[in-house]
Amino acid sequence: MQVIKKLLRGIIWDWKRIFYDPEFDFSARPNIDYWHDRGCLRGSKLNSFQLERMLLFQSYFHNEDSIFDVGSGTGETLVWLSKRGYDVTASDFNSSLQHYYEDIGINYINLDASRLSDYFQGRERPDYITFFEVLEHIEVPENNILDAIKIAKKGVIFSIPNSTHYSYILRMLIRGRFLCQWRVHPREHVRFWGVNDVKPWLEELLSGRQFELNVLPYQRSFILGHFVPHLFARGIFVVIKKPE
Repeated sequence: MQVIKKLLRGIIWDWKRIFYDPEFDFSARPNIDYWHDRGCLRGSKLNSFQLERMLLFQSYFHNEDSIFDVGSGTGETLVWLSKRGYDVTASDFNSSLQHYYEDIGINYINLDASRLSDYFQGRERPDYITFFEVLEHIEVPENNILDAIKIAKKGVIFSIPNSTHYSYILRMLIRGRFLCQWRVHPREHVRFWGVNDVKPWLEELLSGRQFELNVLPYQRSFILGHFVPHLFARGIFVVIKKPE
C-alpha cells in the first residue's frame, strides 16, 4: 500500500510540473518570499527530495566529517545532519537568517558564495563543502566548484535538478511551454543540466586533476528510473572526492 501511495504521489507531482504556471511577482523579496513560497520555513521536517538526498549523503560520509554548506537557506537538511552527529556550518548571503540559525543551534556565516576563497584565508578548512540545490541559481557555478575543491580537505558534494526529466519534455510537447523551475521569479534558476550532461561537464572542468567522481540520479520515477534515469530521475547528486 505504501508503495502504491508513493507511486501515486510521484505521478501527481510530475504531472503538476507539466501544467503548473506560477504567477509573476516582481515585488517579491527573493531572500524571504522564495522560501515561504516553497514551504521551507517549517522547522526540521524534510521533504522526500531532501530526505533521499541526505540518505545518499549519509551512505558516503562519516559523521566525524566537518561540512561547510553554501547557500543553506533555512537549512532543514543541516538540522538533519546535525542531529546525526555531523559538524555542520551553514552559510548564505542573507543576514536575516542569523537569528534563525542561532535558535536552532547551528553555526551560520553570512557569506556571498563567490567569496569562499577570501573567507577561508587563514581559517580552518572543512572536510567537505556542499551545495544542495544551489548551483542552478548561479550564472557561472564552475568558479564556485573550483574554489570549493581548492578549499575542502576531502571533496565537494552538490545536488541539482534533472532538467531532462520526462515531465519537462511532456510540458514542451503537450503545451509548447519551456520547463519551469521557479516559484516566485523566473530568475531563480539560470543554469540547467540533464543527468547525461553532468559527467562530461565535470570531467572537462576538472581536466588534469585526479578525483573520484560519482554522479547519482535520485528521486527516480517508477521502475523506469533505474533504466533511463535521464528521463525518470528528478534530481542529480554529485560527489567529487579528492584522492586520499
